[in-house]
Amino acid sequence: MVGLMRFKSILGASMIFMSSLVLGSSVYARTELAVSAQKFEPMPIAISGFTASNPRYAAIAKEMRLVIANDLASSGLFRVLPEKIYIEKLTIDVPPNPDNWRPTGAAAIIVGHVGLGTNGQLTVSYRLWDAGGQGQLFGQMLSGDASIKRRLAHKVADSVY
Repeated sequence: MVGLMRFKSILGASMIFMSSLVLGSSVYARTELAVSAQKFEPMPIAISGFTASNPRYAAIAKEMRLVIANDLASSGLFRVLPEKIYIEKLTIDVPPNPDNWRPTGAAAIIVGHVGLGTNGQLTVSYRLWDAGGQGQLFGQMLSGDASIKRRLAHKVADSVY
């Protein structure tokens, strides 16, 4: 008898729950979203040509820079500045001179280097700098097989987001 009563109470609770799912969707009020007329401006960012530890990696460095630039531009959050307006050629070990970047309008600068790690894997080192001279914002070294070079480049772009 106790088992039958427990079954009836579970069945009743299940019926109430199921009916609330079916009928509950019509109970919610209509929601509206108002969009203001303010204009969003993507952040201007410079991506310096990635350097390579030897000529064998120069093509990989160039391809990785292109993947990073495309990822950031397609996000809509960044406007990648053309390399031809860069006054200073950067390397990963030297901080950018803010006076050289002010005329470009860059808010941030990405600098990178591609090489071979001690483990025989491709390494990508990069730094994100504040173009206004406030220093390094972020830096990291990634490594992996050369066959995943595009994946490594996507990870660089993801960290900048």
